[in-house]
Amino acid sequence: RGLQRTRAKLASSLRALVFGAKHSQAVMSPKPKSKVLVIGGQFSGTFCARELKKAFHVTVVDAKEYFEYTPGVLRAFVKPCHLDALTFTLQPVLERKMGVKFIWGEVKALNGTEKTATVKFIWGEVKALNGTEKTATVKTMFAGTDEIAYDYCIVCSGCNFGPFKPMGESL
Repeated sequence: RGLQRTRAKLASSLRALVFGAKHSQAVMSPKPKSKVLVIGGQFSGTFCARELKKAFHVTVVDAKEYFEYTPGVLRAFVKPCHLDALTFTLQPVLERKMGVKFIWGEVKALNGTEKTATVKFIWGEVKALNGTEKTATVKTMFAGTDEIAYDYCIVCSGCNFGPFKPMGESL
């Protein structure tokens, strides 16, 4: 182990002699990774997170805790067992398999000058189910907001459709 330290010091000294002290420091201490905030964890958001994870510290924020393949949802109406193939929980996939941070919450505000996002966290625990009324009692474990700093922000929040209006009604 002592020999490895000696070699590293010697290599650092040689770089400083040949290239100057600034180059030696730059080689020995790499620049910290920039932070990327991805708003939305569906198709575009997970794609961006996967592509950027090696070069950046990536954080994905989504209001849903699960990924949903929306085009296949109609098939689940006629074949309910198909629903499992259309969805998966985001946190284990993003954090354990992809190595990016996942926050279950909603981005309420972006501050471009400060490069911060105000995130309202969503986290709860089901306490009781009422089968006759088809309701659930959820105890909120943590409901608050926090500021998350970023260097780059990618908005992948998807689209939303307005209500359908009858023919002839003005827009």
